Amino acid sequence: AIEGVLAVVGSPTSDGRYLIPEEVSNRDLPRPALVQTATEEGHTGAEVAGRFDTIEYIPVADFERRDEFNLTDVRDEAVVVWATGTLDSSEHAADAERMIENGAGISIDMPPERIAAFDPETFEEVPEDEVDFQSLMEGAYLIGIGGKIAAATIVSIPAFEEASIILSAGN
Repeated sequence: AIEGVLAVVGSPTSDGRYLIPEEVSNRDLPRPALVQTATEEGHTGAEVAGRFDTIEYIPVADFERRDEFNLTDVRDEAVVVWATGTLDSSEHAADAERMIENGAGISIDMPPERIAAFDPETFEEVPEDEVDFQSLMEGAYLIGIGGKIAAATIVSIPAFEEASIILSAGN
């Protein structure tokens, strides 16, 4: 079995992306668990290795495994996207297991339904007509994304530092 933090809503990634609170959900379960064994752009070359059977949205303040999953520095208002599932019996599942044991993270596959600029200090949305294009290009805003999680991919370097997955007992 596998379990872990797929992403954190309402807390920015190191590269300035920000999942918009109240605007992130998931497609109907189960959702594919993929594995990307080579570092490529996006999730190119990822193969199905299993599935996620549950996805929950838990406020960080209520998340009991905060220390274990390196969430002590994440603001209480953020929301953990917590998932559980299983790996299948494919060669890709063996790759996934090996990568997880070697500290790989996980990255969500989420086609954006909405993109907006957010203030990196206040986490307030910046009205479109107030966004300065030059500042946007220079990374002065967080890029807010809303949508439905379609899958998650085990990767070497996830966008969310806190996104991690472990092999767990059960199932």
